[in-house]
This record gives sequence, structure tokens and C-alpha cells, in this order.
Amino acid sequence: MRLDDVYIAGLATHLPERFSVERAVELGLYDADDAAQGNWVSVAVAGDTPAPDLAVRAGRVALERSRLDASDIDLMVHTDTHHQGPDAWSPQHYVLRHTLGTDVPALELRQGCNGMLAAIETAANHLHADPERTAALLTSGDNFGTALINRWRSMTNIVLGDAGTALVLSRRLASRGCCR
Repeated sequence: MRLDDVYIAGLATHLPERFSVERAVELGLYDADDAAQGNWVSVAVAGDTPAPDLAVRAGRVALERSRLDASDIDLMVHTDTHHQGPDAWSPQHYVLRHTLGTDVPALELRQGCNGMLAAIETAANHLHADPERTAALLTSGDNFGTALINRWRSMTNIVLGDAGTALVLSRRLASRGCCR
């Protein structure tokens, strides 16, 4: 997909504190042989911070960096890989409320590692569907510190880190725009 009139107006991440692999091995969370083979040094661990809050933190910074107002955002898309909270709960509306506080459409995309790319395509198509639309806020957030998955042992040579990311996609090229 190539679009000449859609720009990344703001980018942000929220990375929690790092937890060393050495400490995980000491605590019996991670096997020493797996640690040696995986060659990991540390992983971001959010503790009790819910995944949607990681997305909110990144979303607020991305919006600020974009120099757009919440009222300029016409769509909010939240992507995730792992459990986001209570069953049947919609994390996208929580993120919308705590980042924009507006009533624009809010979508959740569950596309795993491809989530942000799918969100970019979805948002770009939404913006192009109506020439009056200006921008979209895209967020992601995951916290793998739940009983549903073991960040240290769920995959071979992979440990799962927590983070929030966000970007503002805009049809308006700002004087201090980020990227094209």
C-alpha cells in the first residue's frame, strides 16, 4: 500500500522497567541453559500495570508530539497480542477515553505481531473514505505478566516483553512532521 498523502505525525513508546535475565535465572523463572542459548540480557516488565494503560501512556505522548488536538482524530485503533483485561471488555474504548476523551469510532485489531501494520492500513483507508477526515490514533499494548502465559518459558529462545506503542497517522503534513 503506497499513499502519498498520509503521514506519521507522532510516534511514542512506553517501556517499563527492565528485568534482567540473570535475575530471572536466579529466581528460577528462566532456565539457565535457555538463557545462555537465547542470549537475552533483559526484558521490559510492567508488573501490575494493565496492558491498556501502557497503550494510553504511549498514545498521550504520540498525540502531543503530533501537534494535533484530540478533536482532529477521526479514528482510534488499538492492537494487541495478549489478554487485555476482563473477558468481554473492550480495551479500545478504555484507551479512547483516557487518550482522547472523544466519541470517535474505536476499533480493536487482534493481529499479533502484524497488528500495527494492519492498523495503519485500516486507518489510512478510513481517512481516505472521507476527505473531511484528518487523523487517526493507533495504539498497542501488551503485558505478559499474567497467569495465562509464562513470559520466560512459553516459546523457545524467546522471552516476552511488555510495552505500549502509539502513532498518529495524519493526512495533514505538519511543519514539524515526523515521517512520510
